[in-house]
Amino acid sequence: FPSGPWHAHYDQGGARFEMHDVILRFDRDQLSGEGRDTVGTFRLTGYVDAENQLHMLKKYDNLRHVAYLGSHDGEGTVSGMWSLWGDEGTFAMRPVLGFRESGEITDWKF
Repeated sequence: FPSGPWHAHYDQGGARFEMHDVILRFDRDQLSGEGRDTVGTFRLTGYVDAENQLHMLKKYDNLRHVAYLGSHDGEGTVSGMWSLWGDEGTFAMRPVLGFRESGEITDWKF
């Protein structure tokens, strides 16, 4: 999984919600990051397991925590399920295409 900016969204109640300014950092099998969505700003923590599944916890400042479990499709996209207090839905995320180590981004399409 590459570190840097990622496109991301989640689906809830028949609607799609974009996550903005998502940055993920990978250090071996550990991940950290941040972003924002309609609920507010959040921090991301988690890990990638031996089967290459992404386990992630999205923590908002108001102490709400959302659990994510996703699988890599081999072509760049990670998709799966999120859950919060008995509610659940789907999500998908993928690295921003054209991101360069300099921080320059040449393509924001998802």
